[in-house]
Parts: sequence; C-alpha cells; structure tokens
Amino acid sequence: MRTKMEKLNLLKTNGMEIEEFIAKKESICFEKNFAESYNNKLSIDEGVAYRVVKGDKVGFANTNNIDDKVRVQEKAKELAKDGIPLNVRFPEDVSCESINEHMHFETSDVVKIQHCFEELCNYFKKFNCKVKLDKISNFRSVMNTRNTMCKSHDAYFKLTFESMRNEFGNGLSVFKLKYFRTRNELYNFAQKMNWELDRIKKLKTYYEIESKLPVIFAPQALAGLVLSIVENFNAKEVMSGTSILERKKFEFDEKFELYDAPKIKNSVFNVMFDDEGTRTYRKPLIKNSKCITYFSDLITEAKYNYKSTGNGFRRNSYTTMPTPNFINIDINNGDTKLDNYLNINNTTILIKQIMGLDINSLKGGFITGRVTESIIYKGSEAIGTLPPFSLKIELNKFFTDIGITEEVENIWGFMNIPYLYKDIMKIHI
Repeated sequence: MRTKMEKLNLLKTNGMEIEEFIAKKESICFEKNFAESYNNKLSIDEGVAYRVVKGDKVGFANTNNIDDKVRVQEKAKELAKDGIPLNVRFPEDVSCESINEHMHFETSDVVKIQHCFEELCNYFKKFNCKVKLDKISNFRSVMNTRNTMCKSHDAYFKLTFESMRNEFGNGLSVFKLKYFRTRNELYNFAQKMNWELDRIKKLKTYYEIESKLPVIFAPQALAGLVLSIVENFNAKEVMSGTSILERKKFEFDEKFELYDAPKIKNSVFNVMFDDEGTRTYRKPLIKNSKCITYFSDLITEAKYNYKSTGNGFRRNSYTTMPTPNFINIDINNGDTKLDNYLNINNTTILIKQIMGLDINSLKGGFITGRVTESIIYKGSEAIGTLPPFSLKIELNKFFTDIGITEEVENIWGFMNIPYLYKDIMKIHI
C-alpha cells in the first residue's frame, strides 16, 4: 500500500498535459490547495480525476463519466469570467510510461487474481449465477461502448455476473459488469467479497433447505408480501373491508396485530417513505387486526396532516447495512416481540426488502420476488448479508406453515391478509 507521499510523488509532472489520472472520488469538487485536496480526497487507484490549475488557484473534479468532463469545463469557464483563464490538465511531471507501468498486470498477477476469485465463483454457482473474469487488452474499445472516457492501457479486467432462471422461479435476469483498472482495486474487491463469503460460510445458508434455517420477514418486507397477496387475490373486497371467505366486515386473523399510522414514529409502513415524505404507493392502515383505511385516502391524510409527494424508491445510502425496526410488530397479543425472537434463536435470516413480487404470472400456486436486502443474525447480532436472490414461495405450503389448515383449492379466491405468522413469525421455505 503506497503512502500518501509516494502517491503524491507519482503525481508530479514534467509539463505534459493529460486530461485524466487515477483517483477514487466520483463527484466533482474544487479545492484551493492541491496538497490539502489530495490528502483529503484522492487516491490513484480508481476513477478519473481532472485538475483545474491557474497559478495558486487549484481545483479538482473527480469522475469516471464523460458528462462530468463537460461540467468541469463549464466550471472552468465560470471561473474564467473573473479574469482567471483555467485549463484542465494533469499535475506536472507524470509520464505516460509511469501510468502504464502502474496499470500493467503481470502473468503472476493474473494467476493470483484468478485464484482469489475461484472460490468466490464456485460460491456463486450455488445461486445459479455465472461469474466470469476476463483480461481485456483493448481497454479503449470496451470503454467507448460504455460512453466512458479513458486512456488505452496494457491490461484491464472485466468481472461478469449473470444470473440465470433457476429453481427459485424466473426471478430477474440480471447482467452486471464490473471493470477494474488496477491490481489494488481488483484485490480489494476480491478480498472484500471473500471476507463476506467466509462469514456466510460459517453458517448454514438460506439455500441449504435441509438445514431448516428460520426465515423472518422484517415489517416492511412482510407488508409488501401482504399487500401483494391482498391486491392480487382480493383487491376489491379488501378495499371495501370485506373478506371473500367470510363476507364479514374487517375480518382478520385475531392472533395478528399490525398497527400503523403516519403519525407513529418509525412505524411499519413509514419505512416505505423517504426523508422528503415521498411515498411509493398506497398503504393500508391496520389497527387491532382491522383494515381501517388507506394512506392514500384524503381524509386520513388530512387527519394526520400527511402529504405525499412524487414517488419513492429513493435511499440515502446503498453502502450501509440496513437496521431493521421491530417496535410495531406484536405477536400473540403483545406477548412476544420480534426482536425478542431474534435474541432467543441461534441463527436466523431476516428478509429486509423484497422487490418485484409477482403473483399473476404464476397461477400454479406460487409467489416470486427478488430479495434485495437480507441479513444473517446470530442471536440479536447481525453477522453477515446474502447477495440478492430470487425467492419462490409455494402458497399452499406457506399457508399451512403459518397456520391455515384447510386446503386452499383455488388460491385466486383466497381472501385474506395477515395470515403470516405461525408460532413466532417463523417459516421454513
């Protein structure tokens, strides 16, 4: 690992004007002092950075997108209005040879990297996911197809993840490309993934069905699952507060209570709203096992002084581990809380978020979705995560597991709602 001074020495120039160099940040920033900016902002391992220089006026813009180059140039023009003409150039005294030397991969590096990924690739095979690592010689041609500005380099790596249709249903066909410019970037990625792998391997994973590892739905994931069943099976009747099976007003499972209102802090459905008050779609208000109304109801919004804007699916961060909140889930009339359940069990998988739930296309009695966030718990301690995966639930078995003993011959006529607990919200899929 290079020291900051060693990295700084790499950036010294001999007057050559080069428009980009390797750096970490991806957002545009301008700084008055190069050393301060470098020490606080930059590394030379990934990304692309531009330097705007005029006398003691120094600025940086870090990016790997060609559109940001235009923004840098526009910023330079803006500063030039004050009579300070600026140009975008590489710091002085860096030669093309030193860049290529830094980027070059020896044969031993390729072997080491491939060995590093071998176990990872084998692991992803469990998820029926193809993983391929290629060395690319013509860096420029590849990057041009992605509309990303770059220089030609001696070697470049491409890591491809491609999920396939599998036993967990059709799921989503996902195709991801990850490009690595430097050895360090690739090593760091491999080490991080293998570190996660080592943590997961210490446990029986969700896919080892014979382990009977309990699966728990976090409130928001449970709510999404409930709403999908409700809206597809019984939308009109539920909207009117009538169940298909019993034809009674507000008929729900008495052992289940899911209560919520826009005014309740950290409430179950409020997790679907971002900091701006943006909501994704309408949510039911369920209190004391009864569906009172929906948040999209104007009376409800007026009552709680709640106003929705736009549509959701925005998050502040995709890098931090989500922290589930269980305070508004009561089981067995409040005798047991979900967080207590996590405390008394050894290992549990918590499904945090399910996206793309699909019932209509699978009329054989299945519901499928894409689990985008899941957490492995040992007791109450979060010790790992699982990669996104396709989830397929056989509803007849699911209903049996959660306490519905009568056979459901026609699930499309099945009514209702929060039949999602057996014992303590525990199911084995």
